[in-house]
Amino acid sequence: MDCDNTKVRIENFRLWYESAQPNYEAAAKYVLNRILSYLKTQKVSVAYSGSRAKTIDSAYEKAKKQIKVGNRYELKYSDPKNEIMDFAGVRIVVYLPSEIDAICSAVEQLFVNNIRKDDSENKADRLGKDKVGYLSIHYVIEINTDQPEHKHLNDLKCEIQIRTVLQDAWAQIFHDRVYKGTIENDTNETIERKINLLSGTLELIDNQINEIVAYYDSKNGNLDLKSYQKLLNDPICEKSLTQYCNLLMQGKVEKFYSYEQIKNLLDAFGIKTIRELDYHVDNGFIQELIAKNISITFDRLIRYILIVSDYNKFFDCIDKSKKFVINEAIYELLDQFIDMKTVSKYKFLKREDETN
Repeated sequence: MDCDNTKVRIENFRLWYESAQPNYEAAAKYVLNRILSYLKTQKVSVAYSGSRAKTIDSAYEKAKKQIKVGNRYELKYSDPKNEIMDFAGVRIVVYLPSEIDAICSAVEQLFVNNIRKDDSENKADRLGKDKVGYLSIHYVIEINTDQPEHKHLNDLKCEIQIRTVLQDAWAQIFHDRVYKGTIENDTNETIERKINLLSGTLELIDNQINEIVAYYDSKNGNLDLKSYQKLLNDPICEKSLTQYCNLLMQGKVEKFYSYEQIKNLLDAFGIKTIRELDYHVDNGFIQELIAKNISITFDRLIRYILIVSDYNKFFDCIDKSKKFVINEAIYELLDQFIDMKTVSKYKFLKREDETN
């Protein structure tokens, strides 16, 4: 290996990264903000999150890392500017393994055409089914935006890590120590085995906590988060609407009166998936509806959700040749969330007591 040439290359890299680091810092913040904003619209919460650009020293150490090839050492990265994928990094941490799918779905929705699949991985796939060790899901995305204030970030890469709290704790303590040595990992095999067994124990605890939470949620009538998140990407159909309404109302809902009518209404609203319908849901309204124990069909539930969300659009979409009748209890409940006196301008909306 030409030591002088290598030293020049590494020093040139350091100079480049010193000037590039602020852009990578901005890139990481941009990616994290996009993800968190999207998760908020989808009502998905996380334990904690963060973004960072590699420090200059950390990037420098990674760029000059060597590996043994035959009887000599060579630089691991011949072109570190283009081969290192984590100058910008984002971490999303959730409490339960069952919550990871929702974060992955968000990343894939947001960056569908910008994920570098060959550089992204699920660490569990690398371990295989018969081994234990570092677990985390890593996406590498390449920024591509039309927003003028962020266009200078285009083509920069950012690594997105998704983990549970326990996976993150393990990674923070051991991952750098075990896997980020400078030349070779000379860790004592007994110690390395203990570390991996600890990782396996944490994985088991993660899964058991997940099962216990699911059990208590089912007993307490709470929304089954795993089922809910899986359902969000489903297209609108009678089965998916039935499942969604039952989850939303904790089973306190009756069968459809007319699925076709409600499907036509959702089409008129431009709602094609359960996720798009969920975006219109006011959680406060649903909780009040459950608390009042009002008998309601799927049809009525979806209509009331859309009225609370956008009553002007709702009344533009329904058949105006027919009266839309609601009972007194629902009228009073709706009045807590929208101004029903204003809504009364739609003459085809009637309270039940006005139709007698």
